[in-house]
Amino acid sequence: MSVVLGEPSSVASFSDAAALLDYGFHAFLPQEVIAQGQTFRSTVDGTRYELAASTSLRAWVVSSEHATPDYSVRVPSGRTLEPGGVAGTVIARLHGRVLGRVPLMVQAVLGPSSQNGRGRGRGGPPASEPWWAGGVRSFHSLASGLYHSVFG
Repeated sequence: MSVVLGEPSSVASFSDAAALLDYGFHAFLPQEVIAQGQTFRSTVDGTRYELAASTSLRAWVVSSEHATPDYSVRVPSGRTLEPGGVAGTVIARLHGRVLGRVPLMVQAVLGPSSQNGRGRGRGGPPASEPWWAGGVRSFHSLASGLYHSVFG
């Protein structure tokens, strides 16, 4: 649906409405942001877990966008997590905008968290990433957010 106001004729309104719809259909594409079964790691109450997305998430994204979404894993503490059980949610963001949320299931209990401080907290990088990728992703997110806030 599109709304065009202030045109001198219905022909001009139709032409502008068609151009607006054409832009919308070409500028945005549905993309899979989280795949069903995609894994994430999280530490809860001192224990590391491998979690998997229970469903996939598709979102409308600008067709020229090449950035990778940021993922935030949210797992409540204070309860026992068992393989196959629901653990929490993962939230996908692109340039700070929430694209959607997906429930997480416990894939495996990985054991106690390491003592060097890595892997602590409620969220974590996807299981397939090296340890330094989170820092690179954070820097990219900061730089991209700064660029978009200054230049739109």
